[in-house]
Amino acid sequence: MDINAEVYAFLTMVYCGIVMGILFSVYCEKRRLFKRGPIMGPIEDILFWIVQAGVLFLFLYWSNYGEIRMFSMLGAAVGFTVYYHTLRWLVVRILDFAFTTIIKAFSFISATLRRVRHTIKGAAKKITSIKFFCKNKRN
Repeated sequence: MDINAEVYAFLTMVYCGIVMGILFSVYCEKRRLFKRGPIMGPIEDILFWIVQAGVLFLFLYWSNYGEIRMFSMLGAAVGFTVYYHTLRWLVVRILDFAFTTIIKAFSFISATLRRVRHTIKGAAKKITSIKFFCKNKRN
């Protein structure tokens, strides 16, 4: 492997570390804002790390055809560290705003649907309580 290919592989893995850091921030914010049960917690953790491993191996394949080399792993670690100490605060604020907006939108839609259901239920009760007096035409 010549030096240009090694530099390309290293920088690609730095980018991989940044992407993995962003995914980690998304996962942490999701865990912070959304409640989960005692069964779903470990399942989500396992799925998250499977996705992270998939991202890592995908970038390894793109950068140097899947060869696991020390400078590749070092590049991913450098990328994650750079992300964590520089951009994480911005990404967390953006994610917090996005998740909070989504939660508020779903709460508004849910409250509106509950009001509509309550109104329809009340109207249906009034309609069914009206008694129609008709004569029985049977002999």
